[in-house]
Amino acid sequence: MKKIYFLAASLFVLSTVNAQEKLSAVSLDTTNVDILKSTKAVLYEQEISGTSGIVSDVLSNGNFVTVADDFTLTESADVSKINISGFQNQNSLSTLCTGIMLYIYTDNGGQPSGIPGDSNAYVAKVDVSAPSSVYTINNPSAGSFVFTVDLAAANGSPVALQANTKYWLVFSPKVNITAYTAATRWNWYTGTVTDTEAKLVDPQNAFGAGATDWTDISLLTGDSSFDGLAFSIEGETTMGVGEVYNSVKDLTVAQNADQLFILAKAQKVQSSDVFSSDGKKVLTAKGDKINISALSKGVYFINVTTAEGKLLSTKFIKK
Repeated sequence: MKKIYFLAASLFVLSTVNAQEKLSAVSLDTTNVDILKSTKAVLYEQEISGTSGIVSDVLSNGNFVTVADDFTLTESADVSKINISGFQNQNSLSTLCTGIMLYIYTDNGGQPSGIPGDSNAYVAKVDVSAPSSVYTINNPSAGSFVFTVDLAAANGSPVALQANTKYWLVFSPKVNITAYTAATRWNWYTGTVTDTEAKLVDPQNAFGAGATDWTDISLLTGDSSFDGLAFSIEGETTMGVGEVYNSVKDLTVAQNADQLFILAKAQKVQSSDVFSSDGKKVLTAKGDKINISALSKGVYFINVTTAEGKLLSTKFIKK
C-alpha cells in the first residue's frame, strides 16, 4: 500500500515547486474564488481551498483519468450551468483544449453510479468537441482556468435535480496531449469538503496505482485536502427561488460557540431551518438566533423565511 501512496503522491499531485512558481498569485485570490459564483443563481458551491489540484484529462487518443465529487441540493432545482475551476502550469490550456466531458450520476454506495463510457445510466451528459457554444473557458490569471458548461444549451433545457439527493459531478477537459505531463495537463482545484470523499478513476491504469474503479483521491495521495473539489452549480429551484446560496448582501450569518446569528438585509427573520450536509433537517428556530451548541463540527445549510415570506439560504461551518 505504501507504494501505491507514493505513486499517487508523486505523480497525481502538482509538485510544490510548480504550484508556488506558477500559481502563487491565485492560491486564495478572491478574484478567482468569486468567478465560481453567480450573483443571480448559485444553487451550490464548493470554493477553492488551496493551490493544489488533481489530474482530470481526456488525452488526444480518448484515454482518460477523471475525477468526481458529490453534491446535494436542499431544494429541487432546474440546473442550467456548472462552473469547474482548475489550473494548468503551462498556461496554454485555451489552445490545447479540444472539448469537454461532463457527467452527472446518482450515488451508488458512496460513489458515482457509473464510469464515463460504460453502460450504466447517467442523469446528464455533455461530451462535445471544440468549437462548441455549450462551454467557455475563463483564464482569470496565469495558470488558472474556469470552465462554464451550459447544460441548458447542451441538452435543450435545464437538468432537473431532486432535493436531498446525492449526485456526483464528473468533469474532464479534452486536451491535445498524449501523456499526463505535469506542465500541460489540467488539474481540478481542491475545494471545500461537504460530504463524501472525492473520487478518481484511471481505467487504463496510466499511473500504476490500480485505481481502475472509483477510488478516494485522499487514499491515493495520502492527503485529506483532496476530499473536496472546487465547483459551483447555477439554476433555479422549482419553487421559483433563484438562489439556494444568496449573496452576503442579502443574508449573512455569524456564530459563537453556542449561537448562530442571522442577518437578513432590510428584512425581519421569521424562522430558520438548519440542514446537515446530507440534507437532513437538524434544527428549527424562530427569530434571528438559533442555538447550535448541540451540532457537531461540519458544514450545514440554513433556510431562512422572512416576515415578508421571502426564502433566503446560505451555508455555514460549525467550528
